Amino acid sequence: MFVVQDARKDERFHDNPLVTGDTNVVFYAGIPSISDNGLPLGTLCVIDHKPKLLSHSQIDSHKIKYVTFYNSERATCFLKRTLRS
Repeated sequence: MFVVQDARKDERFHDNPLVTGDTNVVFYAGIPSISDNGLPLGTLCVIDHKPKLLSHSQIDSHKIKYVTFYNSERATCFLKRTLRS
């Protein structure tokens, strides 16, 4: 999980238009979604207009929730394909 607690204070993002403009992105946390073949599919992310500090247990919890969600979605897609066949 990639976490930016306060993008306004982060050298990598402080001058990004999403941070300085009307969107006012301050907090960002994202987990990449990778296919079974290792190809990048996108990112599941959360943004906020206020800075956040996630504890290690919160990060671990979000990772577990993501894996559970991802696996349930994969199972649902597999079942739908199987039922169509």
